[in-house]
Amino acid sequence: MAFDRLAPVALLKLACIVHECYGSYDLAALALSAYDAQTGARLHPTYVDRLTRPGARRARIPRDVRSPLRFSLAPDMTGRRFPGAVSS
Repeated sequence: MAFDRLAPVALLKLACIVHECYGSYDLAALALSAYDAQTGARLHPTYVDRLTRPGARRARIPRDVRSPLRFSLAPDMTGRRFPGAVSS
């Protein structure tokens, strides 16, 4: 995959999805490394540190990284489950 073609927010989304849904920590680390290269952030070293820390059962992507990616399947004020959904 050409990570350098993806927007930074897409790299964060990819990292979250492959980490949480597929347990693909290596691909999540690669996505975060590409994110760091584009933005100058230092998420990759933090991620790898948390992933390899003794006693760590499962690394969690820091809340401040996930916050722009959150969405809810709970009904909103219009009763729709998510934007663009057809109400049942």
